Amino acid sequence: MPFVRLPKVFQGPSAVEPGRLSALIWTTTPWTLPANMAIAVKDGLQYAVVELTTFSVKDSETEQVVVAQDRVEHVLSYLPSNTCHEVVMEDIDGSQLADGQAACFNLFQNSESPILSADFVTATSGTGLVHMAPGHGLDDYQVCQAKRVGPALAPVDDAGRYTAEVFPANPEQSKALTGMDVQTDGVKAVLDLLAAPGRYLTSGLWRPNTSLVLASHVFTHKNPIDWRTKQPVIVRATAQWFADASALQQPALASLDDVTFVPESGKNRLSAFLRGRSQWCISRQRAWGVPIPALYHKETGEACISDESIEHINKVLGARGTDAWFKDAENDEAWIHPSLEPGAWVRGKDTMDVWFDSGTSWTTLAPRGDGKAVSDVYVEGTDQHRGWFQSSLLTHVAVQDVGEKPKAPYSKLITHGFVLDAEGRKMSKSVGNVIAPEQIIDGSLLPPVKAKKRGGRKAAATEETCEERPKYDSLGPDVLRLWVASSDYTKDVSIAVPLLQEVHNALAKYRVTFKWLLGVLADFQPDRVSDSISLTFADTAVLYRFAQVSQAVEQAFDEYAFHKGVKELNFFVNIDLSAFYFETCKDTLYTGHERDRQRMQMVLALLTRHILRLLGPILPHLVEEVSTLMSPDMKHWMGDPLRTTWTGQSELLSAIEGHDTQYLDGALNELRAISAAVQKAQEQARRAGKVKSGLACKVEIHVPADADAHHHVLKWHRDGELADLLVVSQVEVVIASDEEEATEKPAPAWQFEQDVDLPAATGSRQLKIVVLPPEGAKCVRCWKYTAEEEGVPCQRCQDVLKEREHLAT
Repeated sequence: MPFVRLPKVFQGPSAVEPGRLSALIWTTTPWTLPANMAIAVKDGLQYAVVELTTFSVKDSETEQVVVAQDRVEHVLSYLPSNTCHEVVMEDIDGSQLADGQAACFNLFQNSESPILSADFVTATSGTGLVHMAPGHGLDDYQVCQAKRVGPALAPVDDAGRYTAEVFPANPEQSKALTGMDVQTDGVKAVLDLLAAPGRYLTSGLWRPNTSLVLASHVFTHKNPIDWRTKQPVIVRATAQWFADASALQQPALASLDDVTFVPESGKNRLSAFLRGRSQWCISRQRAWGVPIPALYHKETGEACISDESIEHINKVLGARGTDAWFKDAENDEAWIHPSLEPGAWVRGKDTMDVWFDSGTSWTTLAPRGDGKAVSDVYVEGTDQHRGWFQSSLLTHVAVQDVGEKPKAPYSKLITHGFVLDAEGRKMSKSVGNVIAPEQIIDGSLLPPVKAKKRGGRKAAATEETCEERPKYDSLGPDVLRLWVASSDYTKDVSIAVPLLQEVHNALAKYRVTFKWLLGVLADFQPDRVSDSISLTFADTAVLYRFAQVSQAVEQAFDEYAFHKGVKELNFFVNIDLSAFYFETCKDTLYTGHERDRQRMQMVLALLTRHILRLLGPILPHLVEEVSTLMSPDMKHWMGDPLRTTWTGQSELLSAIEGHDTQYLDGALNELRAISAAVQKAQEQARRAGKVKSGLACKVEIHVPADADAHHHVLKWHRDGELADLLVVSQVEVVIASDEEEATEKPAPAWQFEQDVDLPAATGSRQLKIVVLPPEGAKCVRCWKYTAEEEGVPCQRCQDVLKEREHLAT
């Protein structure tokens, strides 16, 4: 760009020729050159004046350019071989060029472009001098605004085509450029004009036939891409409506002290966005939305946003609707307030920022009083710290009295991550990695179910047809809900087949568990259960564990940490309920005395009622299905779990009232350690081919002489519960002192031992577990090895059969 005013550093040296001197700028967007308003250099960067002479057959042409010293060799590499160069002046600091008086000529606007200092200029690319078009770049805009260069010019319309402002210095040429696509035809037209600028330059400024394009080359660079169309995006400055948010910053930040953030890092993120926001652009150029009620004067462009005009427009909007603002005729005078000149005003086309719309959604909630926020919780993705979370906060604080303590519209702010694919990538339709919810619901995302083989020709033909139509194990919407509830949403969540398979298995486990419970509770009659029921340790232990789980789940749900609550429930159902209590109570439920069956049914009914209530928010379809399949007596006693008020764990605690929780914790830990040792010894016996079933053995528990230290084991043995707790046929507790006094017994056919270390007040207590062959014969009814001889029921089963015969008669 030719110099029209030289910096002071060039006014002395005779080697510098003002009539042939220009600033050599490099740009990757030639279409923005008509909007040039300044040239940027960098303080501290060294520049030089290089004289270039191009020889031809007839004559030679000489010109001088200002370029960064470190970029001279780079620039020369793009010049033809018949060009010679000479550095006529060097070691010029960038600050000497940007001295406040130097300026170059913009032939498109017939204006001067001052040389300014900017930190973003580097000597690693280009020429060290940067063309600045504040109407097409944020960095350029900020530098020019700070230096009071403006207003920004962007001669490009909504369709990305030049407007008449592109070349006001030459109306004829401007007309030719108007309507050109700036990134295609516009680039070529601008370069052509610069290649032959003679008739557009001021006389004496430059020789008429000299090109202003020193060189051009192909360059691949990063460019903004539209996320939807995947097409290049251009940047342009447009007139917009702004709200001054600077006065709201401190009140908004102060209001966050009373907000609970999940996760806590959300507070720092939202605070950072608030501190960096002084202005809020509230206008948008969309084909839909809430219109900004502004009128514009046809001749002057003056905006009318008086209170009277806005109130009048609101009345018309109330009668006609928001669409009428855009669809009504431009000259419809119904929108114009009587105090305004008829025919002189038109409606604006700008719409309100949608974040203003959503940010005022709190206005639909009634004030709660007592200093409470109007909403308990706001929940959205991490991107909403700059969107809905922030706009809601700013609009809410804006309408509060200055003298009041600032209050956010929410008590708790929950930020969730995003759903990613198995490889951790964001889901995108264009990439093709989107998983539809329907695929999870109908099970088609998982491998198809293998068809069971059937005999016969007809069955074979049917199988061939079925192979063409694979079947999937559909568990319905609940599997999707369980996946969501199981996920730690405070982070990004990957969704993959293995993870969904785990959730699928967890839901299947719930279904199997409830199926078994419905079966064993089919004949349960709550009104026949005695009030003086006496619980066994297994009953007390499972109720105690579920009271703990219920409390943990309730707390997790209160904190919106649903994944923690689901984890607690899954562990209880799999370990405490299925692996422990179900195993200990199956024998009694199937073959035990009626009073014992009723006791266990009562415990199972209590657990069923509370598990269903806890699962209601997560698996409502399964809960409703279970409730529907209950017996009439159970259904009446239980009520609708989806419509029953959540009473917490009071009922469970009353069932175990009077029990010392410390005692129960210690007893449970001891039982788990003993049970694990028994199972290890049984596994050794299994591998040795001695047993197939856990019932086909006897267990001896050898304890030290200090029997008081083992009161749990002794009490269980004394109450006759130990065999059921360990799921074996017989248990004998052998105290060390008894071993010394006992007469020699014949050696068993086989035995397997395991030591158990139990924690104690001082050090540890050691027990020894011995698995031996059973002493009785296998009972034909309960399968325990407690019968006196083969083929007959054991004594317990004989008593039960007599009891049932008596009840039947």
